[in-house]
Amino acid sequence: MIANEVQLYPNLQLEQIYATILYFLSKPVQVTQYMSDWLDYCQTSEQEQDENPPAYIQRLRQLKAERSLVK
Repeated sequence: MIANEVQLYPNLQLEQIYATILYFLSKPVQVTQYMSDWLDYCQTSEQEQDENPPAYIQRLRQLKAERSLVK
């Protein structure tokens, strides 16, 4: 299975894959907490952007609404 993954990601060396697996196995609590924190951060950031979109997104939405009125 790992050989297939190496073929999918040619920039990774097999040693890097093994090191990553070893790190996870040696620190599962820390890695799991890190991943949980990262997912929380991503969800919070996405929600903030949805609630307060950048100006260019607001402009694109406005243009889309105007075009749908014309049709």
